[in-house]
Amino acid sequence: MARSVADVKYACEVFFGLQATVPSAILPPVTYRTDLDFSKPLKIGYFKSDRFVRASPACQRAVIESVEALKGKGHTVEEITPPDMAELLKLFVELSSADGYKTMLSHLQSDKQEPAIFLVTLGPRLPAFVRALSGLLVRLFVSDTTFARLFGASRPRTVSELWESSAARMAADSALQNHLWGQMLNLDVLICPVQALPAIPHGATKTLTPLAASTLAWNVVECPVGVVPVTHVHPDKDALPADWLEQVTPGPVIRPLRDNVVEVQVEPSRMIERAVYGSGTRLLQPLDEPVPVYDAELMKGLPVGVQIVGKPWEDEKVIYVMEVLDEALGERKPGFGPNANENWKASKF
Repeated sequence: MARSVADVKYACEVFFGLQATVPSAILPPVTYRTDLDFSKPLKIGYFKSDRFVRASPACQRAVIESVEALKGKGHTVEEITPPDMAELLKLFVELSSADGYKTMLSHLQSDKQEPAIFLVTLGPRLPAFVRALSGLLVRLFVSDTTFARLFGASRPRTVSELWESSAARMAADSALQNHLWGQMLNLDVLICPVQALPAIPHGATKTLTPLAASTLAWNVVECPVGVVPVTHVHPDKDALPADWLEQVTPGPVIRPLRDNVVEVQVEPSRMIERAVYGSGTRLLQPLDEPVPVYDAELMKGLPVGVQIVGKPWEDEKVIYVMEVLDEALGERKPGFGPNANENWKASKF
C-alpha cells in the first residue's frame, strides 16, 4: 500500500534484487528492470464482472472508465470472458484449510479470534456429516451449488489429498497463464474489479469473506497485481436496478483444466448475492438488520479502484500501466487522500 503509484514503483526498485545483499526467501531474486521498452501500444484485456458475485454498478463503472481512459492513450482494449473465480477460490480453500487452520489459529493462543475469519474457519470445526448436510441444504433450498462446493472444500485433508490439490493448483496456474498471456489472448495486462463491492460496513466481513475471491484468485496463479483508485461511489450513477436480483442468470467463464481451459456456464452464488444486494438469508446475514450491504446512497463518496493484473515476473509492466492509467484519468476530485471522503460526502449532486 502506498500514497501514489510513484511510491509503489520506488518501493519495488528498492526491494527487487535486495536478496543479493540481504538473503531472504521472500524477496524476489531479480532486480527491478528500468530498461524495458513500453513505446508500443499494449494489448489490454478487461472484464466488468466475474461470475462468482456480480460486481456492483460502482465497480463496473470504474472498469469502464479505466478502459476508456487507456483507449484514449492509444492502447488496444478487448473485453474477455472472466476466469472461473469460484474454481480458483476452491483451490485456495482446499490448500489453506488442509490442516484445519490449526497452524494459523495457533498463533492466537488466548487472544480473541477476529470475527472476519469466522466463516473461513467454520468448515473444519464442524463434524464431517454436519458439513456435508449443510452443503446439501444450501443446494436444495437456496439452489446455490457454488457456495456449497466452497463450504465443503473447507476441511482437513490427508497428505495424498493435499498433493492432489497442489497438483490441481499448478495445473490451473499453467493453463490460465497460457490462456491469458500466451497464444490464445496474448494480453499484456488485464483490468478487472478489485472486488464486487466498494468498502463494506464494519462487521459485515464476518460472513462476507468470500468476496475476497476476486483478489485471492490472482494469488492462486501467482500473478502480480496493482490497484489504482479510479472514481467514487455516486448515489445516482451507481444505484442498484430494482430487478438486480432477478437478473441472476448463468454466464460463461474460463475454467482452467490440467492441460487447457474450457468455457463453461456458471451461475453466481445466490447466497452471497442475496447477502450483499438483498436482505440476506438465515444462513448468511452480514448486518444486524435485513438490509442490502450495497447501498450507493450510504456509500456515497467511497473510493472505487480497479485491479491491473500482469504476467508473473512482469511487475514493471503492471506498474507502467498503473502510471499510464493514473495519468490518463487526470484529477479525480476530491481525490483519495485524507479528508477526501468527507469532502465528497458534503458535496451536492
